[in-house]
Amino acid sequence: MRQLPPLAALRAFEAAARLRSFKRAATELNVTQSAISHQVRVLEDHLNILLFRRVHSGVELTPQAEHLLPVASTSFDRIARAVREVRDNKTTLTIYCSSSFALRWLLRRIVDFERVYPDINVQLSSFSPLIERHDELYDIEIVYLRDPEKPTSASTVELIREWLLPVCSPEYLGGVPLPASKVTERRLLINSPDKWDWQCWSRAAGIDHAAMLQALERGVVFDADAAAIETATAGRGIALANLCYARGELDSGTLVPATDTDPFPLGAHAMIQHSANNYAVKTFSKWLLERAGETCDDLKRTFAVS
Repeated sequence: MRQLPPLAALRAFEAAARLRSFKRAATELNVTQSAISHQVRVLEDHLNILLFRRVHSGVELTPQAEHLLPVASTSFDRIARAVREVRDNKTTLTIYCSSSFALRWLLRRIVDFERVYPDINVQLSSFSPLIERHDELYDIEIVYLRDPEKPTSASTVELIREWLLPVCSPEYLGGVPLPASKVTERRLLINSPDKWDWQCWSRAAGIDHAAMLQALERGVVFDADAAAIETATAGRGIALANLCYARGELDSGTLVPATDTDPFPLGAHAMIQHSANNYAVKTFSKWLLERAGETCDDLKRTFAVS
């Protein structure tokens, strides 16, 4: 027989501990603050331990509470997901990826998956690198690997290698690509705060380090590849674009190569499965690998990358 604590008390504890506030927990659960305090005391009495210490800024978790919180949060997340699946009569699949991967690649293809597999309800969450991630439970994560040779876990499966190319609108340079060394004289559109990809590209292109740093300091910084690509399309500068993100614009001619350099290999997009034995995860993973393979083959044919 399972030895479980009172579930109402556990739910109140989880909300108060996650939010670090009895008041915010009361608002979330639509009860009074005194009700939260009462339920927390019930749980503390049941476990015979102290879970919170009151401090000037609110409440502080004891080591026992820190140990209990992630287990309680994960359990409630799973219960909520199961309830949604039963209510919707569908198998729900949760996916977590960057906003750029979602906007520039995944959402353009996922409608085909939903048409073929109407019994799987896909819930997509995207993030920006500038926003702190919350520790939520997802079935599949799509991550970016700066070093594809060093995957983050044994369950990491590479999807698409990244190939970078400086691009701009045809009007921005009058249709004439620049020598790589002249890029530093133009406005650079930067897709991450640390400017890592531009620095890697400039080293490979043999650009003067000091000149590149000055150009990056003058550049416009975005928090996502998608924003830099859109700005380049509008004729506002040169973006260092992932080919699989900018493929459509390069085909249509709304973006053109800004330099005389070849595509530059850097990182990779990869998939991590958190529920590998789940029917929906298996089905989506197989579909995702097939679509990623098609993208890789297309890039190899079109841009002669390996």
